[in-house]
Amino acid sequence: MTDFYFSIGAAFSGENAFLREWIEYHKLIGVEHFFLLNNDIDKTKSNNILAPYVEQGIVTNIQNTKETYSIFYAYNHLLNYTNGKTTWLALIDLDEFIQLLHSSSIIKFMKQYDNEEIGGLGCYWAVFGSSNLVEHQKLVTESYVHRASTLAKINAKTKMILKPERIVHTACHWAEYKEEYFGVNELFEKLPSGRRRLKFKKKNIRCPVVIKNIRINHYNVKSKIDFLKKSKRRKVGFDKIRSKAYWKRYWQHYNRNDKFDDSMKKYVPQLKKNLGLE
Repeated sequence: MTDFYFSIGAAFSGENAFLREWIEYHKLIGVEHFFLLNNDIDKTKSNNILAPYVEQGIVTNIQNTKETYSIFYAYNHLLNYTNGKTTWLALIDLDEFIQLLHSSSIIKFMKQYDNEEIGGLGCYWAVFGSSNLVEHQKLVTESYVHRASTLAKINAKTKMILKPERIVHTACHWAEYKEEYFGVNELFEKLPSGRRRLKFKKKNIRCPVVIKNIRINHYNVKSKIDFLKKSKRRKVGFDKIRSKAYWKRYWQHYNRNDKFDDSMKKYVPQLKKNLGLE
């Protein structure tokens, strides 16, 4: 018997401006616990933000002391740390929000995937752009309302919700399952184990993106000001600041504003109340 049914594991660095909203939002959909690998160089501010949640038993604030590490290390550290503590563990980043499209409870939604063989659920991205905003915005969920089209190639990556005891190891977008287990998408279609995944090798290949009931909203550029700040901080899992050329390509690739989508705004009134922004 685990301590929690559904938890989130994440590694973060320099994202204090978004930390409380990210936690409070996921609490609204029923996430019970957060296992956070704190990679801030100066952890004072993030520790202060997280302290009330730690006291309430909602957050485990894991102090990372390694100066350099890979994202592979971070995710597998969280996977091993949570084995026996949670039935399901969603491994996502602080710029990613789990959205249920036809349900209000992540626990009720995940119950359908409880069987003797499934070891993980792969959920596809919905990449959101800047909505042409320049200044920092108070709430991500309220401000960014433009995204890539659902079947766009940029969304063809999964983030994993896993049963830790059924996994050999994992990374950002895949998991290697123990022999008797496998991963599925939301329609119960089997996903490849390990690094193998569907790719767009030919123009006529069927898009692998399946988004009917759940998706991972990926707000990885946000406003122009936020993006500039992001480009100047150390990226989680890397010991060096990336080049200006890298970040220019990144902005061009991920700043997708093809489709208007304000479906997250229904959470905003309660979020503002919980965050003291009313």
